[in-house]
Amino acid sequence: MTGFVIFRAMIDGGHGRMGILRRYEKGQEMSKLGGAILIEPGNWARLGALSAAAEEAGWDYLLCAEGPFAGWANSIVGSAVMAENTERMTVGTCISIVDYRHAWAAAAAAGNLRERTGDRYVMGFGVSHPAINGPLGIVIDKPLAATRRYVADIRRFADTMPWGQPEIWLAAVLEPMVRLAAGIADGVILHHVPLRLIPRTIAVIEEEAAKAGRPRPKIISYARIALHEDIEESRRLGREVTLAFYRFPIYQKLFRQAGFVAETDAVVAALERDDDEAALAAITDELLDDYILLGDGDRCRAKLAEFEATGVDVLLFAPLPIHGAPLEPRFLPLFEEFRVERAAG
Repeated sequence: MTGFVIFRAMIDGGHGRMGILRRYEKGQEMSKLGGAILIEPGNWARLGALSAAAEEAGWDYLLCAEGPFAGWANSIVGSAVMAENTERMTVGTCISIVDYRHAWAAAAAAGNLRERTGDRYVMGFGVSHPAINGPLGIVIDKPLAATRRYVADIRRFADTMPWGQPEIWLAAVLEPMVRLAAGIADGVILHHVPLRLIPRTIAVIEEEAAKAGRPRPKIISYARIALHEDIEESRRLGREVTLAFYRFPIYQKLFRQAGFVAETDAVVAALERDDDEAALAAITDELLDDYILLGDGDRCRAKLAEFEATGVDVLLFAPLPIHGAPLEPRFLPLFEEFRVERAAG
């Protein structure tokens, strides 16, 4: 029994519907689909079967988060489990956090796993947030300089190893990191960048890559999703995660840049007086709809098509809720609703 069938049986007795989002014909170009997994304690024993299920659903990528905010997961350990349970899909990290491990260790891990997987491994890096890094004694005062230095060190060490250069993606929220990533990375991860900002962001990436005399890197966008028949339940989940993001100053800047100035001012003011209820009420449906896929399958597919129309190369599903729910009920409905088939050969 395959991983996908196992999970269908676990959730709904094997009677779930199997929607087909798209069929790839040989040589056809369109955005690839994948998932960003946050593995919490209690989920590790089932990660292998979930990885196989994602591959069976036709997805192209499965990437693992890490850190205290991500279930205390080590992203390289998670991606190694995914690697051992898949044969076609690219696996990797999204994100491994800059300076959580020595650059030599990161370069060696990438090389080891590239050999083990037949070169279907990618490492995504980002600096995370001071509120997460600080309690661990990791201080990144200058994120751009730290990221540039860390990537350069990985590439320098990789040059001394037998596998050559790894594929490196960098997570970016605001334009300065977008520009850096476009100049030094193989992929740029748009981490919860609202839909209305993506065309401009892609133009910046193309401009910066051209300045550096290099091809446009892959452009990867998160597709945060709250798949539910009840749109109000989807919005409730969306408001909860958006409030969590608002606690980090970088997302306050991002949402302001997207034009949600009044909403952001109201949310921040409510947070400053410890009034979470008022903060949640200040998050508008318009804001949610601009960066989260909400509602039933038809509604989510329509929003996914809007993201795809911007020209991004990879869309990474990141289901809600982020915390406190097993992997299966978060991902199984996505495997069924967004299944991909390919032409033989």
